[in-house]
Amino acid sequence: MNKKFSLIWIVFICMVVSPLLLFSEMKGDLSLSLTPGGVIPTGDSAQSFTFGGGGDLSADLSFQSFPKGFLKVQTSYLYLPLVSKDGVSVISVLAGGGIRFSPAEKLKFSAYGTGGYFYSQVSGGSSIHGGNIS
Repeated sequence: MNKKFSLIWIVFICMVVSPLLLFSEMKGDLSLSLTPGGVIPTGDSAQSFTFGGGGDLSADLSFQSFPKGFLKVQTSYLYLPLVSKDGVSVISVLAGGGIRFSPAEKLKFSAYGTGGYFYSQVSGGSSIHGGNIS
């Protein structure tokens, strides 16, 4: 009984302390961005596709204890109309991290890497899915 009580007490302390540590770290910056995009087919692909579009929604979270680093989550959608009536839809979800550096007060650069999953489908037809790294 005493061991069971000790285990419950340890789990309780971990459940209380973990969120406190996490929220103390979240005093960094949260950056959201919505980026529209377009695709203009060139070369051989112009025979199969027409002008398409889509967009990205991403969030970057930096932590107070490591201000140069950040975590990134991104989702995107792209629609590529085919010359025929159908089109190709591509949805992807990515997560990763990166580093920011600032050579001047108002100038920031960042480098990041992501990995995730994509799903694509031809309208009314077959689908393809898999992983991706960028």
